[in-house]
Amino acid sequence: MNTKEISTLQEMKNIYNKELKKLQVNEENNYFYWKQDRFLDIWIIHYKKSYKNIFFDDWIGFAYKSIKSDKLHLLNIDDEKTLSLRYSNAFGSKEILGLLIQDGILSIDLENAKLISSSLQGNRIFPQNNSNKTIVECAATDWVYSFFNAEYTEATNKLNTTETQINFNFEQNKFFVDQFEIPKIINTIKDPEFKDELTDSLWAYEKGHWFLAAAGLGTCLEFILDLTVVKHYGRPKSFPNDPTLSDYLNQLKQPPISLNIRDVKFLKSIFMLRNSVDHHNKGKTSKQMCDSLLGGIAHVFNEYYQSEK
Repeated sequence: MNTKEISTLQEMKNIYNKELKKLQVNEENNYFYWKQDRFLDIWIIHYKKSYKNIFFDDWIGFAYKSIKSDKLHLLNIDDEKTLSLRYSNAFGSKEILGLLIQDGILSIDLENAKLISSSLQGNRIFPQNNSNKTIVECAATDWVYSFFNAEYTEATNKLNTTETQINFNFEQNKFFVDQFEIPKIINTIKDPEFKDELTDSLWAYEKGHWFLAAAGLGTCLEFILDLTVVKHYGRPKSFPNDPTLSDYLNQLKQPPISLNIRDVKFLKSIFMLRNSVDHHNKGKTSKQMCDSLLGGIAHVFNEYYQSEK
């Protein structure tokens, strides 16, 4: 980052923290992503649009998860493609972002970037009076307010809630809710992304969509391993950004978890099952696969995440 980006990033974080302070958000609440010990890779993009020969300065901003530090990219795009009707007629920030990538103006692998949905914002730029800021720096200030407001909107119905209730009518499949301690896992971990992923998987399970359930539960299995590493080891500098099972095992072999040979064999077997999810698996075989993955999630939670070694 250059000097401007560093100072702008600090100002953005200060604004975010001031907004949090106004809300008096509880310390344990983690629906506000930047409040936690988590980092963002933020992109603020200034581009031009035209309509009936009138030119406008617009901005689009988004952020995705960063592992070790906050980053800010301030971009001024000067490309005739953005002056076309395709951009003028585009509906919403998501469509604009898609056009920028499609036209080769912006090179971002959104599929693997873990974009934070509430961070995708855009608007017209109104330079601040009596300010020495550039247009894109003004856009960065606008973005952080928009991002915070979007997070607040998502969190409104969740703030000050205590226990998560599982609201599915599982009928014949209800046994596993208690067997695998689903509410306890969700309420102990208190991570909204993990909760959403797990409850979506349970919905698919209830409906008998075995492939969707197995795929989602496989993601949850990796998610809870990552949360376990963060809880017991922080985020080690040597830990890769896109860890494999071997990376998790090597880390968890260290104190305080200290996996033994039996633990390693179990995790390898459950990940082999996770990796075998197939579109053509149906019926009891896939239901059994889902039950095994749920058992793996419960095992990681009880034996490693909650470990007090």
